[in-house]
Amino acid sequence: MGDNGNNYAIYGLLSVDDRKLPLRTQDTLRLLAGRLHRARKRRGWTQAKMANLLFVGLNTYRRMEKGDPSVSMGAWMQAFDVLGMLSEIDGLLRYDNDLIGASMEKDRKRKRQDIDAVADSL
Repeated sequence: MGDNGNNYAIYGLLSVDDRKLPLRTQDTLRLLAGRLHRARKRRGWTQAKMANLLFVGLNTYRRMEKGDPSVSMGAWMQAFDVLGMLSEIDGLLRYDNDLIGASMEKDRKRKRQDIDAVADSL
């Protein structure tokens, strides 16, 4: 089954508080929670075993599978590592991949050069 945006409903993953996160962020977290659920099931692991492997309590792990945004990034990183997927995270926030940041940096430099040019002409 593909990630068409509705898979999380199958697992009842509707616990993200709509007032705290933008819809796009909620949807992504729910999809990630559904993928975590499927990865655990695929390995034949119980929620208790997964919680032990992640060094978190069972309630925390259950919250992860529900897409609870209050679960720490550390718990998610440990999950990626346990599932053999930590390397998939490597491309996130890489300086070379930050096209929006690069564009903003270029604009700031250009504005600074314009200000300096005006100041030099005075």
